[in-house]
Amino acid sequence: MSIAKRLASQTAVYGISSIVGRVLSYLLVPVYTARFAAAQYGIVTGLYAYVSFLNVVFTYGMETTYFRFANRPGTDRRQLYNQVMSMLLVSTVLLTALLMWQAPVLLRLLDLPPAANVMPSGLRSS
Repeated sequence: MSIAKRLASQTAVYGISSIVGRVLSYLLVPVYTARFAAAQYGIVTGLYAYVSFLNVVFTYGMETTYFRFANRPGTDRRQLYNQVMSMLLVSTVLLTALLMWQAPVLLRLLDLPPAANVMPSGLRSS
């Protein structure tokens, strides 16, 4: 396979999640603006900023590190992949548990109302 074809196929595979995420965000804007008041939609926008920061924290640049070490001669890529995925899984579970446990404190620090006050009435579970 030519280098250009390999590059195009790999770009498509790795870029699809980015494209799908952006399309979903674009399609959800009318839903958000119809269901949320302006102040509530501002909270959603702020949360998107926090999510982009947390994405870096949760993965800690591991994709770049993986590719760097996977291309070293003599590296067992399957073992490296398993170790990386195990580390990411454990750290993600721990960080998520910590965030959920400290959610009330984080809401106060970020000056956000409790979730029950943010949800539109049609989306709240009674």
